[in-house]
Formats: sequence, C-alpha cells, structure tokens
Amino acid sequence: HLKIKQGNDILDSSNNFNNGGYTMIPMTDFAAEYRELASELDEAYRRVMSSGWYILGRELEAFEKECSDFLGAKTIGTGNGHDALLIIIKALGLGPGDEIITSPNTAYPTILSIINAGAVPVLADIDEKNHSISAQSVIPKITPATKAVMPVHIYGNMQNITEIESLCRERKLFLIEDACQAFGAKIEKRRAGTIGVAGAFSFYPTKNIGCYGDGGMIAVNDQQLYEKMKALRDYGQTKKYHHDYPGINSRLDEMQAAFLRVKLKYLEKNNKIRIETARCYNEKIRSFIKPVFNDNGSHVYHLYVLMSDKREAVMQSLKSRGISSLIHYPLPGHQQKAVNFNCRLPQAEQFSKECFSIPMHPYLKEDDIKKTIDALNGI
Repeated sequence: HLKIKQGNDILDSSNNFNNGGYTMIPMTDFAAEYRELASELDEAYRRVMSSGWYILGRELEAFEKECSDFLGAKTIGTGNGHDALLIIIKALGLGPGDEIITSPNTAYPTILSIINAGAVPVLADIDEKNHSISAQSVIPKITPATKAVMPVHIYGNMQNITEIESLCRERKLFLIEDACQAFGAKIEKRRAGTIGVAGAFSFYPTKNIGCYGDGGMIAVNDQQLYEKMKALRDYGQTKKYHHDYPGINSRLDEMQAAFLRVKLKYLEKNNKIRIETARCYNEKIRSFIKPVFNDNGSHVYHLYVLMSDKREAVMQSLKSRGISSLIHYPLPGHQQKAVNFNCRLPQAEQFSKECFSIPMHPYLKEDDIKKTIDALNGI
C-alpha cells in the first residue's frame, strides 16, 4: 500500500484512506487532487511519453515561460528547492568566508544550501509574530564578512520582506529570497521570489504547487545571472559539451514540468481557497496563538500553524478525533547536529516547542474544517 511523505512524517494511506475517502482528515490530500485533475494529468503524461524527450525539452521550456509570465521574472527549472538556492549562491560568486544571514525557523535545506556552497550560514532570531527574521534581528548579525541576507517566506508568509529589502539596499547586501513555501504570494504587484536579486521555489509534492517527485525553480531578472544560472544547473554547460562553470546536475525533468503546467492553471484559485480556510480558522478557533492573517495575498498558507504550551496533549487529542497534525519544525536550525552554531535564539527555541500545523489544503471539505475547529475548541 502507498505511503505518502508529508513534511517530516509518513502518513500510511492504508490507515488514513478508505475507498477514495479517508478515516483521518489528512494534512494534504493527493488523491482528491488527482481525482480533480486526472484527465489533464493523464494527457500530460501521454504527451511526454509519446514525445520521446525527457530532459530539457519543450515541456520545461513552456513551463518556464508560463511561470515567467505569472511571476514577472525570468525562471529556471531545477531539481529541487535546495539546488535552486545553491545555484543562486554560486552564481553570485559567494563561497568560503562569505556570511549569509538566514532564519533558524525553516526546513533545513535552506541552511544546507549555504553550507554546500562553501559559505557561512549565520542565523538571526525570528520575529515573535511572523516567525521569520526581521530587519531588527538581522542588523546585529551583520559583520564585514556579510554578503547576503536570505529571508524565508515561512509557511507562505511574505510579511517582513520590504523592510529587509530596504536594509539590504542600504547595506549593499544581496537579497536572496527563499520562497520555497510561497509560490503565488505577493505584496502589492510584486510576487514572492522576484523582490531580491533572485528567489528560489520548491515543487515538493506538499507545496501550494507541487509535482509528483522533486522539483524546484529560480526566479531572476538580471540577464547575465540568468544565463549563468541556466548553465550551472546543467553541469556548467553554456552549450553542449562546453563547460564554462563548475556546475551541478539539477534539471526539472519533462514529466514534472508537464504536470506542473496543469497545476499552475489552478494555483490562484487554490491559493484563494487556502486564504478563505485560514480566515475561517482565524475567526473560529479559540484559545490558541494564531498566525498573522493577511487576506491580501501576501500569505498563501502553505501551512496553517498554531501555538500551544500543551502541544503534545493537543496533538494527541486531535489524533483521537481523526485529525492529522504535524510539527513544522521540531528543532530550529541552530540546534541541528549537522553544524555547531553555538548560539541562543530564544524566540526560535520557544516557537519550536509550541508550534504545530493542522490540515490546510484546497480539498478540505466544509465538514473537515468544522470538525477541526470543533475539536480544537473542545480541548
């Protein structure tokens, strides 16, 4: 039977799904998504298979063009979100000795991309309300070695980006956006990933727009950087068998590009559903610390995260009522064993002890939402 990976947990579909429905309200519902898009996804599959071309072909070219039109920036498909960040860092010429300030409240690949580029990750504490770094938390971390700031649009929220943009402009630092969880979010007319020198996206299956495997994308406006990044994702090739840079192999394949072309058409509609679901949660859930709510599109609710000092009891109670929940993330970046940061970040540490995520996706039924709200209010 199928096992579906969701975040840092595995949901066993034999326990959660039954005859096209489910016994547990899941964090995300891939089966419902496929039922809605089956004819278009199946056609995309047949189109790629009959083409006989699977890498760097017409599907990726078309998907990049469609994403460029949507985002208002040049785009480059990559193998995953980590590689998108890694390629941006390498294209900017950052490496050993160069410091990049980022958030401890993120999926670890954010930090790993800096490490794997040979640069030095420096972590700033998170904002108490928005759960991401702010200009105020970044300023004390700036040193002569600082070359870039990498804010994370965590859970789909762009809240602090304009003040960090101003800080980077003032201090002459590169602004690299980790927009892996925020495809489609926008402030005024500017989309997440297009505000800094470049932005990275992930198409991991659970994301607002996800593929059926791994995938990622870079958004960039500078033509020279664009050409360099395109080469870096393909072994550093500027043309076949001519390698101008020490690149990597990180190419969004034709099948995933074809599937993503289908799903891009429904992104705006699905993000609006997420925002409406968040509005309902915010208005009706009592007795929990809730996220900052923005219905202007600057928060697209990849995840809906609550806080409680009785988290384990709350999650166990939800489970007993047939409602899934997860922790995003149980350990902040500076407490991971991979790197010894040797620092204290009180807000991030406290948040990691109390945060938990509840079901949030476009296929939640009204009864699912009501059941989740009633369960939380009954604890």
